[in-house]
Amino acid sequence: MGILAAGAAKAAGADEVWTTDLLDLPLKIALDAGVDRTVRIGTDELPDQYFDVALEASGATVAVGPALAAVRRRGVLVQLGMFPPGPRPAELSGLVAKEIDVRGAFRFDTELDESIGLLAGTGVLDPVITHTFDLSDAVAAMDVAADPASSGKVVLRLSDS
Repeated sequence: MGILAAGAAKAAGADEVWTTDLLDLPLKIALDAGVDRTVRIGTDELPDQYFDVALEASGATVAVGPALAAVRRRGVLVQLGMFPPGPRPAELSGLVAKEIDVRGAFRFDTELDESIGLLAGTGVLDPVITHTFDLSDAVAAMDVAADPASSGKVVLRLSDS
């Protein structure tokens, strides 16, 4: 979801788009899909107060603090990733100190049509799909999709056409 959101940001005219991840493969896919820079979490660091807008797509509580730190004063953090149920600790001091606007985003309405048009109209996001399986191989597809170190988006082909 994060790489697709990054691609959509580029298509919408963002001057500079970065992607972060814990794994090398998603970072390679992001570069192939046209992001400007990648940051491997745990190895590299995000710049402090650099971004006007950050999209957090992992739903990992530990990602919120670094995302807030990377957003400029009065910037925006959009939370796309769903957190697991229950209370979660997060470093939120930057939220108040820098007057950051935090927005949640869930589901789609008219954006779905725009997304399909973007995917159909350009090949720039093609690297996101790393595997395609026939519907009869759905179990194998799910096994591949379960390993983010070796797969991006896994697609099921529903017909021959």
